[in-house]
Amino acid sequence: MSDAMEASFISGLDDSQKRAVLAQTNCIVTAGAGAGKTSVLVARCIHLIMKRRIPLRSILALTFTRKAAAEMYERIYTGLAGEDSAWAREQLADFPNAHITTLDAFCSELTRSSASDWGYTK
Repeated sequence: MSDAMEASFISGLDDSQKRAVLAQTNCIVTAGAGAGKTSVLVARCIHLIMKRRIPLRSILALTFTRKAAAEMYERIYTGLAGEDSAWAREQLADFPNAHITTLDAFCSELTRSSASDWGYTK
């Protein structure tokens, strides 16, 4: 990721948001409506993929609404599409395997996929 590209994703964020984007550990981002949670999560995902070279399929991005999940999906895709590198192109090719979803959808998928382990039907 070019420094200019990273700066464009981080430039509009306040200090707390920047710390969340650049944190070296897992993060939970909580804030009220309109506080910029989606922007933080998008910037963090792009930072993890492009700067830390973490494959997109290894990142779990959860939010509460389908609208926010769809917006994150679109923004992350657009951010990666703006990168001119083989790594970015590889991540875009694997984008259908991205784990960008709502908390409810993730829990439902997890429950269905492991139901038989617990003696239940899907």
